[in-house]
Amino acid sequence: MTPFSNRTLWYNVNRMESSISPPLGILSISAYLKQHGYDKVAMVDLGVDKIAGGELRRLVGEFDPRLVGINVYAETHDLAIAHAEFFKRIVPNARVIFGNAQATFTAREMLETSVGDFVCMGEGEETVLELVEWLNGGGADGDFSAIDGLAWKRGAEVVINRPRRTIRSLESLPFPDRTLLAGKKYLSKLAIISGRGCPGKCKFCCSKAFWGAGVRIRSAEHTFAEIAWMHENKAGLEEEWGKNWFFIVDDTFTLDPRRVHALCDYLIDAGFDMHWHCSSRIDVLDRPLMEKMYAAGCRHIQIGIESADQGVLDTAGKNVDLGDLESKLEAAREIGIAIQAGFMIGFPADSPESIARNVEYAKRIWERYDLDTITLAYNTPYPGTEYYRNADALGLTIHARHWREFAITNPIVSTARFGIDDLTKAYHDFQNFSRKMRGSQFGRRMNFEHRTMQLPCTERSRERTGADGDAAPEARA
Repeated sequence: MTPFSNRTLWYNVNRMESSISPPLGILSISAYLKQHGYDKVAMVDLGVDKIAGGELRRLVGEFDPRLVGINVYAETHDLAIAHAEFFKRIVPNARVIFGNAQATFTAREMLETSVGDFVCMGEGEETVLELVEWLNGGGADGDFSAIDGLAWKRGAEVVINRPRRTIRSLESLPFPDRTLLAGKKYLSKLAIISGRGCPGKCKFCCSKAFWGAGVRIRSAEHTFAEIAWMHENKAGLEEEWGKNWFFIVDDTFTLDPRRVHALCDYLIDAGFDMHWHCSSRIDVLDRPLMEKMYAAGCRHIQIGIESADQGVLDTAGKNVDLGDLESKLEAAREIGIAIQAGFMIGFPADSPESIARNVEYAKRIWERYDLDTITLAYNTPYPGTEYYRNADALGLTIHARHWREFAITNPIVSTARFGIDDLTKAYHDFQNFSRKMRGSQFGRRMNFEHRTMQLPCTERSRERTGADGDAAPEARA
């Protein structure tokens, strides 16, 4: 299950009636379990399932799970622990396993401070299957030390097993189990992952620490096969195809331009009346590639620029050259692909002056190149990132006292050169500009702002206080 979070509450109330895309990791684990004969799998996503505590209690009691998996983000860390207690009250004999990046990098803390039984560290298909087989074979009270990628409790002791080797071929995995999406409303259920990992060395990102070194990508043929499968098996997805959009949610979909060209050829030949969205690094985009992507239906690309200061980028490990950025933005505009650009403030090498320059540059290119939208985030040193591991050595002071404060719309870092006030001043200046730009774009062209993975201002995204007793801890401030 996926707990209700700041982002899901704000989006549901203020932006749209559904979350952006389904949790593909959970769907992949479900498909892998079913492939091996474990068919009784259900999913609750409190971002889209409007379930009150009493109804959730009834559903869980009727399903009577033996293993409950909880998807954990930094902002839902404490909430996930509360959910574990909730499930243990309803089904005392069930085991609880936490997963996702936050759980992976805080495994010991999660198990020491919760009633949870396990943490799946890293990708989950093989680890969860081995655990299910062990529990199904009567090993519920046994030794779990042979299951790579698992953290578990031996009495009061937390045991961290050795890491699991990553799955070498993603094409060996079944397609995600989209039967779990029946009745759930997302912006698009038609989301796919065509690769895992990122070749970048960005110190503010935990992708490499979570997925392992290197990048594993599916071939153009295999990726297209999943898109074609969704087209041919539209049971429950008819409305999604009517929306005419699908999402490729890889960290960097365009990493291998030859593969992108090949996939685009398949999409063009198939004649699907579909538009799609992806993410890219600016250095691997060029006009011929964008022209081919447009011909194949791509209408929106999200890129991370992060900073207009090349020195700040270099020290952050963002190995891109900004020299030809604007020519590529101009090419995208001419071709007809909407660009969402992401910027960040609060890097260790930042100063009040570089922060101000970054904001002014973001404003200028938004207007000059008629970008779809620009997002501005605070540097947030999440667990698993170098900024978190080496904060002291890098001169970063992390002011957060609770995991729920780790959100890219909440300033939690300072250095000897800039303070929280410098960040918030620049952030609110940009948000005022952003509101003006969105207002001027409305009605002039299609605005994708509500389709992109932005997060709201923290003050507007405070969550409801969860009820106590047997009510589900749906959300907490």
